[in-house]
This record gives sequence, C-alpha cells and structure tokens, in this order.
Amino acid sequence: MKKYSLTEDHRSQLKPWADKWIANTMSTKTMSADDKLDCREFVKQLYDAANLPAPKHILFVKSPIALTIATGFSLAIIEMGKSAKVTIPEMVNQLNEDSTCLSSLSFSKWYVSPYNIKKLANRFGVGELGMKRIKDSHLMWNGGNQWSSLATCITFFRYVAKLKLDYSKWNCYEKLTELSGPRTMHEEFCIISDRPEVLTVNNRNQPHNETGPFCKWRDGSSLYSVNGVRIPSYLIENPKELTVNKIENESNLEIRRVMIDIYGREKFILDSNSKIVHSDDFGVLYRKELTNDEPLMMVKVVNSTPEPDGSFKDYFIRVDPNAYGGLKTAHAAVASTWRKPDGSMIFENPEDYSCDVET
Repeated sequence: MKKYSLTEDHRSQLKPWADKWIANTMSTKTMSADDKLDCREFVKQLYDAANLPAPKHILFVKSPIALTIATGFSLAIIEMGKSAKVTIPEMVNQLNEDSTCLSSLSFSKWYVSPYNIKKLANRFGVGELGMKRIKDSHLMWNGGNQWSSLATCITFFRYVAKLKLDYSKWNCYEKLTELSGPRTMHEEFCIISDRPEVLTVNNRNQPHNETGPFCKWRDGSSLYSVNGVRIPSYLIENPKELTVNKIENESNLEIRRVMIDIYGREKFILDSNSKIVHSDDFGVLYRKELTNDEPLMMVKVVNSTPEPDGSFKDYFIRVDPNAYGGLKTAHAAVASTWRKPDGSMIFENPEDYSCDVET
C-alpha cells in the first residue's frame, strides 16, 4: 500500500476536529424520540455489519448505572426462562419509571460491583442470579458518546483527509456515537443509555466537582470525584459525617488524601493526636503517621501582623517530610517552604534561613 501523509491543510484541522468530538463526549443533551428511532435502526445495522441477526429487544435507560443493572437482570431473566417473573422490556420500563430506586443506591466502582441492590433484585424476581450477572455486565459495554476517541480518528480520515475506504459498515457505529450514551450488546437485547444532565471537569479535564456530583443522570444516579479521584457521595453531600476514624481506616491512599483535604489538614492534625516533633521561635512542627503513605507534616507559624482585635493568628503550612534529609526542627520546616520557581529550595541548609524583619 502507498504510504499516506497528512497535508498542512489536514494538520490545521486536527485541533478543531478533536474539539468537535470532545464536545460530543461532554454532551449533556438528552436523547429525543427521533434520536431513539434512529438508534434502533443503527443498532440493527451494527448487528448486520457483524453478520448477526438483530436483537429481539432494543431498549433505552436513563443512565449507565441503570444500564449496568438492566443488563445483569436481563441476563438472569434469559437464564431463568419461563420461570422469570417479568420480561426484559417490563423490567427496563419499571427501572425507567421509578427513578428513586436508582438515586437512593450507593455505588463503589459501580461498573464492576454495585451494592445495596438486593432489594431491587428481589423486586424483579432475579435474586442472587441477577446480582451475579450485574458483575459481568461491564464486559458487554460498547460505544457511546463518551467513547468518542475511535470516532474522532476514523471520521477525520473519512471527512477531512478523505481516504478512499468503504465506510458503509462503520457508519452505524459513528452515528450511534453521536446520538447516544454507552450501550450493552447481546444476541437477544441491546440496551442504550442516555447522556448525563451534569458533567464537570477541572482544567486538566479530570472528573471534578467540589460542591456536587461531577456526573449526574436524569434518573438521579450520580458519581462524585475530586481532581480525578472517585469518592463516596457523603464526602460532598454530607461532609460532617467525615471523622478522623474514617480517614485513618481508608485504605485507598488517593481517597484518604481527598478526605484530609475536605476535613481540613489543620483540623486533622489537631484532632488526630499528631506528634509535636519540635518547637522553637520559628513555629511548631507536627507529624502525623499515615498507614502505607508518607507522614503528614505541618508547621504552625504565627502571623506577625496583628488582627484588628490585637490577637495574632496561627497558620498551618504543609511541609515535605523528606526536606533536608528528614525534617527535625520547626526552623528547618519553615526554611523548606522557601522555594525557587522550579520548586527547588532556596536555602541549602536550614541554618542559612533567618528572619531579620517580618512584614
């Protein structure tokens, strides 16, 4: 085959094309009735492209969490055969009608192991079998707007570079990526999720929201994250439930660090019986040991400028426990906070730091 190279005109369109598909990934537009009709047709074409008959049921749910549950329960209903209490469409319709059954659930890595849904499984008569099949449902996921990376690449060469290829079997996948959220595919059913109604990220495009769910769907199901770290909902919705004991017993280091930030590092240092390592005229150095993580060390300093009432306010500054080969004095801790633009310390030795005048 002849080697292909992008032209300068093609290269100038790379970022706009990427931005277009990023917008598709971040879309919070709900699916319309026409979108669903189109999706049904494109799903049939997708199965046909794989030389498979169309599934008996093409159904829609409001969220990926509902998708996970509906897929697991559908697998159980198929296995149970005539003994099943409900049909797959009946079960999906009830999930869509009763949004409270999803908004009240708690999930941890919901795509693998949702919990607190035994009552829901019993309601549909799928019991333990339905619970087991939910854990397998993520293996059946395919496509959707948040899997836009593949579509970004192929459509660039289809519409911008205009490679002379046969896209007839690809077209249905592309359209489904534009029209819907993720789907699960089985020989007897295809279930498709809607897009979320809320989706927020930080400036690094990590899932992030410090005041609510970073991702919320129209059935009330939600996910929470701070700077890319998935966290339990109560840390945002009910932070008063957070205790020192919960922080110390959290085995996930990333979640524990977020917990400490939400609780407040200063408050955590004072409430958790941290050790006072050293005290001098420069401040008070605290050290809190953390399981399987480096210790949290903070130095308490006093603001040299008095408050309006004449008092002097204390400030806690987090310091690197490994500075100067291991911080042992408050003097060294304060010296270590003086940094160059590249992050390196200004003072090679803590003794070099002295404060003649405070402002």
